[in-house]
Amino acid sequence: MNKLRLLTIPDWVGIDKNHPFSDLVDVEYVDNPTLTGKFFIWFKHIGDPADHPTNKIYNGTVLDMIPEKWIPSINAGNVTVIVDTAEESWGPIYKDTINHVDSENIHYLLEKNAIRLGIIPKRILWLTGDMNAQEYCKDASHVCVKSVCQFLFSFSNLVNKNDYEQVTHKPNKFLICPNRFPKAHRGYTVAKLSDIESPTAPMRISFPKSMEYWPDNTIIDSYYKLYDRYKKWPGYFDVGNRINWEELLHKIEALYEMLPRKIDDIDFNTNTCAEPDAISSIHEHYHMSAFCLVTETWAEGRKLFISDAILAPMLNKTPFIVIGNKATLKFLKSKGFLTFDSIIDESYDDVHDDVLRWDTALEQVRLLSCRDWAAERKRVEDIVQHNFNHMFAIAAQEEQSLFDWLQST
Repeated sequence: MNKLRLLTIPDWVGIDKNHPFSDLVDVEYVDNPTLTGKFFIWFKHIGDPADHPTNKIYNGTVLDMIPEKWIPSINAGNVTVIVDTAEESWGPIYKDTINHVDSENIHYLLEKNAIRLGIIPKRILWLTGDMNAQEYCKDASHVCVKSVCQFLFSFSNLVNKNDYEQVTHKPNKFLICPNRFPKAHRGYTVAKLSDIESPTAPMRISFPKSMEYWPDNTIIDSYYKLYDRYKKWPGYFDVGNRINWEELLHKIEALYEMLPRKIDDIDFNTNTCAEPDAISSIHEHYHMSAFCLVTETWAEGRKLFISDAILAPMLNKTPFIVIGNKATLKFLKSKGFLTFDSIIDESYDDVHDDVLRWDTALEQVRLLSCRDWAAERKRVEDIVQHNFNHMFAIAAQEEQSLFDWLQST
């Protein structure tokens, strides 16, 4: 049995959730390290990054929460400090690209504060969900940066495979595109889909009109956020000037009057995207849709974040196209998943410019909508079945791999 000993940090939040492991790992909480054995201090991002004490992760002062008496054990090598943002899309600030929300050089901040406290920086590990961060941050500081796609194991731990194994797919609509939390690229996507949707290619789309706790996240805000990127980063966003800004604004303003569009009744003011009901509540809608257009959490700049958004269609055996970062499909294939290049031109995955990549993916949606989409869905039955089985098979492997790596540090 894998065993992990975590030191209990006074005043840290959510101690019972302060690690990503399932029952595969026996987690023991202890109050103090001993002279023998291996121990971990685990600071996991939980809740709003602006709330105390999670906000201390993002300025490096989270290390101040470590009792001073433990520092000799850290420096001696029998206590490892983990700063874990892997469930979130936070990554480093990249050069020569867009950087706005969910970007911070946490490794630099941790190193600076470790030195101030007398902690050897190499005893600190930053686990990030940005799959490009590990290579980008290599040798940038003495803090170790490890990219972890946590959803590859945490997602399947939330559901029962048997509940999804025997299902009947009878698509009566062409596409499902869930967008419960509004983001700029999602607003753009829904606006573009309005030109593709037709009586012969009906769609299931969700997009809120407003959210109580995030008032500045309407579809109209999506427009202004995109325009802000265009003005701030003219060399990195929409470099081909593909967006007709006046036309897009008129389209989005008209869409706003027709919102919300709903697929189900889950209220994301009260239900988080990690809860089982948020996963299971629309599974029947997937089964009645031939394809899924995934709008990933992140779709701009150099980071690469893979979330449950792309695993949901796999769980429901639905073929997909992705509005996400460059090399999203490449990453999935590196993990043994199959994609749909037998019926879709997936070269959009290689496109560097964000807007061009989105438009190239959306063009594949348009082309597919003009074909016999129900027949095309049947052609990839073996692929969706493979991905379903592989998603559950790989979970324990990914979790074990992370555990083994931690034990080797």
